[in-house]
Amino acid sequence: MSEKSTITLAYPINSCHSLWDPVHNEPLHGHNYRLCITLKGQIEPSTGKIISRHKVNTIVNESIISKYHGNNLNIYHKFSAGESLAGHFMDDLCETELEPYILKIELNETEKNGFTVWK
Repeated sequence: MSEKSTITLAYPINSCHSLWDPVHNEPLHGHNYRLCITLKGQIEPSTGKIISRHKVNTIVNESIISKYHGNNLNIYHKFSAGESLAGHFMDDLCETELEPYILKIELNETEKNGFTVWK
């Protein structure tokens, strides 16, 4: 089997942050983020999958969830607006063995706000 495919996995991240810049100040507030990670690759003939979902979940839990879930994002990043945060998550994931599989990540901050970073 030499087919290529994608898989998108979603993870909830509940965190808080405050936003401060010269024209826009928001005090500490929280979001129930939804991080969607889209991976691409060859379907492995022995498994019928691109990559083990268990492996992906373990890596995401270690590199993203355990670090950010339930925490103040400003502790980790000076700029924690959605577009910056999505970039930080991409950077974190690209330091793992998922790097060659990553196509994009999407970070939904609210029902109306979402941010996409393409690799």
